[in-house]
Amino acid sequence: LDAAAQAISNGGMLCITCTDMAVLSGAHPETCYGRYGSVPVPRARYLHESALRVLLYAIATSAHRYGKVIKPICSVGMAFYIRVFVEVYEDKRGVEDAMTKIGNVYQSTQCASFVTVPHGHRKFETSGTYQPTRLPSNNSAAAVQLNGICNKQTEEAKNPVVANDKETSRNDTETNGTSAINDVDKISRLDSITNNSSYCTETGASFKVGGPLYLAPIHDLPSVHTAISRLSPTTVSPPQYPLHTRETLHGLLTSVSEELPDVPLYYLLPDLMHTVKSSSPPLNFVSNCLSSAGYRMSGQHKEPLAIKTDAPPSVVWDVVRHWIQKHPIHSKLDEGSAGFKILGNAIGVTNMDGSRGKGFVRTKGAKRFPENPEKNWGPKPRATGKRKTEEEEEATEMI
Repeated sequence: LDAAAQAISNGGMLCITCTDMAVLSGAHPETCYGRYGSVPVPRARYLHESALRVLLYAIATSAHRYGKVIKPICSVGMAFYIRVFVEVYEDKRGVEDAMTKIGNVYQSTQCASFVTVPHGHRKFETSGTYQPTRLPSNNSAAAVQLNGICNKQTEEAKNPVVANDKETSRNDTETNGTSAINDVDKISRLDSITNNSSYCTETGASFKVGGPLYLAPIHDLPSVHTAISRLSPTTVSPPQYPLHTRETLHGLLTSVSEELPDVPLYYLLPDLMHTVKSSSPPLNFVSNCLSSAGYRMSGQHKEPLAIKTDAPPSVVWDVVRHWIQKHPIHSKLDEGSAGFKILGNAIGVTNMDGSRGKGFVRTKGAKRFPENPEKNWGPKPRATGKRKTEEEEEATEMI
């Protein structure tokens, strides 16, 4: 990888495939750190995208040593491997800006909440002065969803240190028949959360630190749309590039084009609902709730039930609490469990409406998430020993 980054010409493209998913997904974090210089979060639900961002981080740092920067064109998880296409350009000033595109993910140890924090930011938009990023106070939305270089529609992206007045400190109340946490635990937990950014705002649990990761957009949407147009059949003529895998590629690239480009990582809806032991709401309900609260949502090209959103985790959990208000759970949650703590929190965003809106919109006519082509399909065992010669095979057959 280092040799490729050094030898590639200005504007050239690197096409890289990695099949060591067990390493990239966190099963062997020490091996991943040795190969890629990054530590994935074990058992994280966003492992497919995390693996892509670990690989892009390794490529980017290799290019930075030679005064070059990368521009990801398309980064996808396919079958049992990941594949990235990146262009490499000579840009020493762009190398200086790299600290705003690389950062860490802080994953709660008790629930699906996470926060991404870039390593640095510009002190002023018009100034070339860079500063390390601070972990903001947990009583702001910036503390739980800090995209830094990506989300330009929010004030946190322009200045990650500025507190967002949308989210205030949350109080624990009795919700849907779930007993409220006693006053001593409530005061203790709120005090630790408000004054210490090392704790999850929903459960009070500590964070695991993963990364470094590449936090900038991992797709170039104009290039993706061009590829989709070349693969799409027309009413007058067949596709410009007839391929055996045309439908699969068309569906994959269509899903890629619908992703939010400025939002790193994602949630899994079944994982969120499993925490509170509730049935899963339709994706339309989740999308309408988030859009009515002023946030965006999209899917992910690898996971059918993924939720990519620029909403902070507290708002994502508000959607769960809204759903449970209308569909109360019947199983009892253990006191002190993550679900008990989450449902014990008051709903912060009360103007959510899951029944009105466009819902979860997807382009029609695209073949998404194809099934495996055959039974037991996947990576084969590694080769062992030498191949038998024809004489040895004949001798074996005679025996």
